[in-house]
Amino acid sequence: MMKDGQVVVVDFKFGKENAKYNKQVKGYMQLLTRMGYKNITGYLWYVNEEKIEKV
Repeated sequence: MMKDGQVVVVDFKFGKENAKYNKQVKGYMQLLTRMGYKNITGYLWYVNEEKIEKV
């Protein structure tokens, strides 16, 4: 999602927490940085567990 110079990455997961998901979101954020975007934040949303984690 992009608005007013802010980029937000949200990755929805429907299983249990896993450290590899953090790495995956960080990869998305790094790609966006290489594309020239700034002010990037990332989140993992574990839907079934009703938990949102900032990456």
